[in-house]
Amino acid sequence: MPKNLCICLLALALLSRCAYAQTDTVVMDMASCLRYAVHHQPGLRASLVNQRIVDYQVKGALSDWLPQVNGNGDFQHNIQLPVSFLPASLITPGATGYVPVASGVKNTSQIGISATQNLYNRDVMLAARTSKFYRRYAGESVDSARIDLVVDVSKAYYSVYTSELQLGILLEDVRRLEQSVKDTYNQYQSGIVDKTDYKQAVIQFNTAQVQYRQAALAIPAKYAYLKQLLGFPVDSVLKLQSDSAAMVAEAMLDTTQQLDYNRRVEVQSLQTLKTLATAQYDYQRYGWLPSLSFFYDYNLFYGNNTFSKVYNANYPNSYLGVTLGIPIFQGFKRVYAMRAAKLSADLVDLRLEDTKRVINTQYTTAMAAYRGDLDNWRVSQDNITLSKEVYATVTLQYKEGIKTYLDVITAETSLRTAEITGLDALFSLLSDKMDVLKALGTVNININ
Repeated sequence: MPKNLCICLLALALLSRCAYAQTDTVVMDMASCLRYAVHHQPGLRASLVNQRIVDYQVKGALSDWLPQVNGNGDFQHNIQLPVSFLPASLITPGATGYVPVASGVKNTSQIGISATQNLYNRDVMLAARTSKFYRRYAGESVDSARIDLVVDVSKAYYSVYTSELQLGILLEDVRRLEQSVKDTYNQYQSGIVDKTDYKQAVIQFNTAQVQYRQAALAIPAKYAYLKQLLGFPVDSVLKLQSDSAAMVAEAMLDTTQQLDYNRRVEVQSLQTLKTLATAQYDYQRYGWLPSLSFFYDYNLFYGNNTFSKVYNANYPNSYLGVTLGIPIFQGFKRVYAMRAAKLSADLVDLRLEDTKRVINTQYTTAMAAYRGDLDNWRVSQDNITLSKEVYATVTLQYKEGIKTYLDVITAETSLRTAEITGLDALFSLLSDKMDVLKALGTVNININ
């Protein structure tokens, strides 16, 4: 009875685990993976957060154009009243000289409000001029992260999918060799072939099993990397859905497209940086311009020798005016800052020039790899067709006693190699296509 109970409990545990796996399995195609990634990938989400931070920083800089209103207040208790010297004649007619007189009250307080409005200030002018470019640069950083994510997810998807197809080929090879072991064993028992053919079949079968297990063990690691790129829960099960025909169609690319540097987000970002650097240079160059602001103050003054009566009466005063600040001499600070800003702008030009060279190298390398792998893939498809025909013919001839089992092994090995080589070529072709699209700056990032 205990033994039966343990078996039942084990069966229930396995069933519950299978049910959990079934309910927690998510099947995705390429489009679903990309949609999921753009909403869940931590790196891209961090870029979006940085974009919002920049937006708030820009708004904060622009808020200096609005009136700045501040309140203030103080309370003061005079331990000793200040002394003022008044003409003695005010106290005693005809007297000469000055007499000290205590002035003020023991307790004083003041509550006021002040407002300023910038009319012209080079800091706020710079903020107004560069606000849209800072926002643009932040948006270009997000686009760059999106491009990298789409390329990386696509390559990881292709890697997993082609690896699963290879696993299917190896499994088919194992089954084929398993049947071959049975056939050669029966032939050996019947005296049709000697034991060498049977041993060769067993060797091939064992080798195929090892290759299958190695391929199967490599797939979870590739799934883990894909999950990492997607921001997918590590405890959930992910399965990919696609078909070979769609994958082949997706690998095709127009190789006549011409390189346009302005399509690359790296170039766009550097052009935006150049605009910001130029604005910073102008900011330093026009540093001699004055600043102008309007101000208004309103204050309530309270005072009494008795603490409890301080706020019984108030004496208001208010005033307004204009503040003008003119920089006259700052020890050549502005000149040095202007020269540094000019060099910063020149540095952006150098980076832009170098980036274009890098992009040209990327494009040339990616296009050459794509064209080479396209030829390789086409040849591999022909080889697969021929290998299948050869294997079928040799197998039939072996059964008829025309060919040796060594010929069957050779044909089977050629078929397996051709099929795996074809999948490797397809994966390389798909990866090369993403590299070409990235080099051209035409990766589709409009994914919702």
